[in-house]
Amino acid sequence: MRCLEARDPCTAFHSERVAAIARDIALKMGLPPEQVNAVQTGAWLHDLGKLKVPESVLRKEGKLSPEEWAVITKHPEYGVELLQPLEPLLGQVFPIVLYHHERWDGRGYPQQRAGYEIPLFARIVAVADAYEAMTSYRPYRAAKGPEEALGEIQSLAGVQFDPQVVEAFTQVWRENPLWRDQTEYSNTIF
Repeated sequence: MRCLEARDPCTAFHSERVAAIARDIALKMGLPPEQVNAVQTGAWLHDLGKLKVPESVLRKEGKLSPEEWAVITKHPEYGVELLQPLEPLLGQVFPIVLYHHERWDGRGYPQQRAGYEIPLFARIVAVADAYEAMTSYRPYRAAKGPEEALGEIQSLAGVQFDPQVVEAFTQVWRENPLWRDQTEYSNTIF
């Protein structure tokens, strides 16, 4: 994923942090080790499709035009396309990459799946990805604090996110894991 981060430095270590958060949620939900590994791998690869998104769109500081937004919403499909040769090895990872932007209420992308139509692993990564994005600086907005981001995730339970995944996330968050604070997490990597 270093090649993606080289194209978009604002997302440096985004995938690693999403993977750490998703792993902890999966563990809290009691998934067996092989499923936890699949969730972690899928989280690490979830944005691979952004390699096919033009840098001008990835690095844009302002609001995306409808055309640019249409390109961004293709990145889950692009990711599956790029991973296709590895399907025999990564079978359980494909739904994570494809569906991590679906929403509990069916208003996500790329297929507008809702509720339990969205695979559990993708629902876990969706929460991890959103929290990581909220607590990280982006050119178009400041980072939120950990408490504010937690509150937003909780307020979106049953709307954007699976309520059971949000509950597991909240329990892990309260245990104060290393990933809870983006700055602290970054300091351990550098």
